[in-house]
Amino acid sequence: MPRPQKEQTVIPVKPKTTFVYCFQVWISGALIAPIIDFIWDGPSDSSVWSIIGACAFLTFYGLLLSLPSFCVAWLGYLFLFSRRWAIWIKRILLFVLASILTLLPFWLLFRADDAVTWPGDIRLALSFLIPVLLAVGWYRWPETKTRHNSPDCN
Repeated sequence: MPRPQKEQTVIPVKPKTTFVYCFQVWISGALIAPIIDFIWDGPSDSSVWSIIGACAFLTFYGLLLSLPSFCVAWLGYLFLFSRRWAIWIKRILLFVLASILTLLPFWLLFRADDAVTWPGDIRLALSFLIPVLLAVGWYRWPETKTRHNSPDCN
């Protein structure tokens, strides 16, 4: 006689877990981007206070201007993590969503109106995009858990 199959119950990802993951990605981009931009662009004034001031300025405005993207990303991550899609599909969609939400504010605020400053704006946008994409792949993903309901146990 064949053995009865075990039933599986999928426990969805908690919103708090998804929020923590999204927050880690967001804060990594906002804190690491000024350092990348400073290394990439080079110091215009090499005094320590000007470097700290420039990093603090970029961090503050990076956090402030990316807050709407963070909120949309959290909702998008909640949606994606609640689906039963293959993990590689979710990962690709997260990379796409993170890229769009990181680059969109730069496009909306700085568009290519001024050909002189546009290359610097692209460099700044990439300074934010690189750590965000690395963080999406680096941090531990919120996972759905599967509970096996055995018909043998009551």
